[in-house]
Amino acid sequence: MQAILEVQGRRLDELFADIRDVYAQRRIETATWTIDRHERIWDVTPHANDTLDDRRARVKAKILLYAPMTIRKMRDIINTFVPSKNAKVYNIPNEYAFEAQIPSDELHLLREIVAAVEKAKPAHLEFLLAPSTNETIEIQERVAVNIRRYHKVHEFRVGMKPMKYQSEEVL
Repeated sequence: MQAILEVQGRRLDELFADIRDVYAQRRIETATWTIDRHERIWDVTPHANDTLDDRRARVKAKILLYAPMTIRKMRDIINTFVPSKNAKVYNIPNEYAFEAQIPSDELHLLREIVAAVEKAKPAHLEFLLAPSTNETIEIQERVAVNIRRYHKVHEFRVGMKPMKYQSEEVL
């Protein structure tokens, strides 16, 4: 009896794993063997050397094109091509532009990023790309400024030094 229950338990575990896998295939982020179907539905043509993540990113970018465009939406489109999801998008209102800051070490899909943004952005806005780094700059130099105040003409008398006072400020 125990052996029958163990076999049934293993079969049920396999069945539940298969069910979870089928549900996972419905989402673009977790699709593996159904990525071809998603590409066919959304009319996305994969490149020959694309990885699975690249193919998912293209499909997701295509899906995101069909909703009203916002800064958050544009950031989501760009982050589909950035592995760390650290891209930032800023609006530049008076110049009719927006800027995307993308970590410089994650620009391996730059053509795809530019193509997806150009397809998604409103026609009247300009797209500016700014590679960014997470490195810090530490300044170890000491900078001092000498502030000098001189006497005005009506204060100056014979025998006085021209300088009224001097102080030093360290920046």
